[in-house]
Amino acid sequence: MALLGMVASLTVWEGVLYCRDHWGLTTRVPGVAQALLHCVQIATGILLYVCNLQFVLLYAIGLSYAMMMLHATLRKLTPSNVPDPGNKNRRAQLRQS
Repeated sequence: MALLGMVASLTVWEGVLYCRDHWGLTTRVPGVAQALLHCVQIATGILLYVCNLQFVLLYAIGLSYAMMMLHATLRKLTPSNVPDPGNKNRRAQLRQS
């Protein structure tokens, strides 16, 4: 259902942009273009509410934030500089150069 809402929302916006450019509303009658834009914003809000897309986006943002925090926590647990076991004189080489 959320996918349907996303596709419908994108279809509505692309349709409005096509009609606005095709009819030249922004140059000939900018007031009508602005009114059409506001109507489409309201229609998109209603469409997203009906399709429960806001819940999907909220959960996706929350899950993304949780994974980012988990990743940051795991990065702090691992050492940043792992010594190369094959190069035993690395510190001596760094001091000389």
